[in-house]
Amino acid sequence: MLRMVNYVLAISLQKFLVLVKQNICIMLMELVYYFCLLLYYS
Repeated sequence: MLRMVNYVLAISLQKFLVLVKQNICIMLMELVYYFCLLLYYS
């Protein structure tokens, strides 16, 4: 029983971490994009 719970928790944590990493990458890309726009139009 406990092993099953640990297994599910581990999978949930991994999926959550992957989502967080993807969101951070997207945010960084947007920041770079806006920064380039600022430099281009200034």
